[in-house]
Amino acid sequence: MGVIQRRGRATAWALGMVLLGCGGGGEPEEAARLRLSGTAATGLALAQAQITAKCQRGQGSATSLADGSYSLQIPEGGLPCVLRAQPADGSAALYSLAVGEGGQAVANLTPLSDWVTVRVARGEASGLF
Repeated sequence: MGVIQRRGRATAWALGMVLLGCGGGGEPEEAARLRLSGTAATGLALAQAQITAKCQRGQGSATSLADGSYSLQIPEGGLPCVLRAQPADGSAALYSLAVGEGGQAVANLTPLSDWVTVRVARGEASGLF
């Protein structure tokens, strides 16, 4: 083997070792989070309603505020999601769908969203949940 061939192989090996050492060297990447937000209302805000989301990837829950708004995060979550708002007074739950792409979606839980969810489910919305 000639001197030039040995130097070429040694150079390629050294370059390969340098490139192997170039991966990662910083903070680990933050896991993708899905953020869902919206309002639960039937004309009046549903305060203190238990909001639960079941998604294609992951699930999470939150409690609505006095104005009916909620926000929840699902680590490594993925759309689409089915959401349920269970009112604090025990009345009938409302359902909604969150669809789209990306790391956030808005899903309001209202009688209209419940009706749409029933139509998509072709039956009781709780069947999707």
